Amino acid sequence: MRISHLVYPIVQPILRSLRRSPLLIRKIFDVRVPPDVAVQYDPTTVLLARTMQDLVAQTLSSRGNEPPLRLLEMGIGQGALVSLSIAAQTQPEAVRIDGVDCSPSRVNSSREVASFNGRDAHFWQSDLFTDVSPESQYDFIFFNPPYVPTQTGRDLQLTQRLEVDGDQMWDGGEDGASVLREFLDQSREYLSPGGCVVFGVQEIFLPDALVRKTMEPFEYQRIERQRPRWLPSTAYIGYRPTP
Repeated sequence: MRISHLVYPIVQPILRSLRRSPLLIRKIFDVRVPPDVAVQYDPTTVLLARTMQDLVAQTLSSRGNEPPLRLLEMGIGQGALVSLSIAAQTQPEAVRIDGVDCSPSRVNSSREVASFNGRDAHFWQSDLFTDVSPESQYDFIFFNPPYVPTQTGRDLQLTQRLEVDGDQMWDGGEDGASVLREFLDQSREYLSPGGCVVFGVQEIFLPDALVRKTMEPFEYQRIERQRPRWLPSTAYIGYRPTP
C-alpha cells in the first residue's frame, strides 16, 4: 500500500476544517474572503505564496525604473490566493498580475475575492495557455498543478473529500505529472528571457525524482528546490536561460 493511502485519510479531516477558515486565510495570505464566497487552500498554496512573495521582493529590490513585473498565475482556483497575497505585499505600479483557470465558476469567485480586497482583477477562463495571448511575456509563471495520480485520487475519493467541482482539481494523470508536463512545455512560449516558472507539489504524491525527470527536457538554466520542514509540500523554480 502506498504511503499516501495511509497518511491522507488521517490528516485530511483536520486539513478540511483549517483550509476553509477565513481567519486563517487572512492571517496566512493577507486576503479577506467575502462572507458568501467559499475559498479553500492546501499546504502547497501556502508554500507557493511564500515562495512567490520572496522571489518578487528580491527581483523588485534589484530593479531600477523598469516596467512592472509581469506575473501569470495558472489555476487561480476559488480565490486567487497566491496572486492576491503578492498584490498585498507590493505597490500596484510594481507588478501586473494576470490569472487564469479552466473553470468559469472559479474565475468568477476569484474576481469577487479580488474586488472585496480592492484589487484590480485580470482573471479570465483558459485551459492552461489556450486563451492566453501569444504575444504575452511573463517574468514569473506560477502554478499549483493537479499532481495526484489518477488511480490514487480515485482510491482516496478526493473529489468527494475535497468537496470540489471536478477531478481536474487534483487529477495529474496516470503518473501525477501529466498536467505539469504539459504546463512546462507550453509555458516556454510565454516566459521572458531570464524568467521563472514556479510550481509546488507534495512529494507523497509526486516524488522529487519524477519531478526532476519531468523538468529535464526543458533545459532550464538552473533549478531550485525549496522544502521547508513545517510543510509537506515542495516548491520548484526553473529559470529560463538569458540570451
